[in-house]
Amino acid sequence: MLVNAQHMKAVPGRKTDVKDAEWLADLLQHGLLKASFIPSSEQQAVRDLTRTRMRLLQERTRLINRIQKVLEDANIKLASVVSDIMGVTGQAILSALVAGLEDPEHLAHLARGSLVRKQDQLQAALQGKLTPHHRMQLEELLPLIATLDRSIAHFDREVAERLRRFDALIERVDAVTGLARRSIEVLLGELGWDMNHFPDAAHAASWVGICPGQHAHRRQATEWPHTSRQSLGQNGAYSGGSRRRPYSDVSRRTVPSD
Repeated sequence: MLVNAQHMKAVPGRKTDVKDAEWLADLLQHGLLKASFIPSSEQQAVRDLTRTRMRLLQERTRLINRIQKVLEDANIKLASVVSDIMGVTGQAILSALVAGLEDPEHLAHLARGSLVRKQDQLQAALQGKLTPHHRMQLEELLPLIATLDRSIAHFDREVAERLRRFDALIERVDAVTGLARRSIEVLLGELGWDMNHFPDAAHAASWVGICPGQHAHRRQATEWPHTSRQSLGQNGAYSGGSRRRPYSDVSRRTVPSD
């Protein structure tokens, strides 16, 4: 049995291992110890996968920011016109720059979709000077992002396969405003799929460390609350100052009806 140390504090006095053992045995004998929630091996596997995927997503973001810094250093303002520099248009322009093409007019003609109407803006944004060391950095960074994209897609497929039997549950939770598929998968990995482990929505929110008003707290330094808060924060599902807790909606949709 795993219990919370806060629930079994001994009486004041000199502490020894023997006295602690006797105190624990006495509490257990009288039924005063409450077993802590331990996720199942299946949930732990999903949790490990979603946490690793989050780290990969963070690394991908870091590399994209590095590419933007390289472009800014070369006075190329691609991000001011293209919202996602790793989209179809952005990747086409970056690949052309790596290949040695620097003519702004030619690069602007690589625009696709709605960006076709912004070719003039693209030409103005691409009026920079890409030096050999800038080009070398882009040449190394782009394949790293492509490798991460493949790895993240692999994790997406693996997590989806492990949660396939909960597709109906995921669809119900998806009705909560601000939650995307990946966020729901993180919730299932951290909370599990049986909300009966938690007395109410407040306990569920506390378990993943996103209680409103809970800011700099020692408990939040652990890995799993950080992962959950980050995933929810990216999708706008949690606001520290909000009175409405999204977990009240989540818990209502995940608790099986009688």
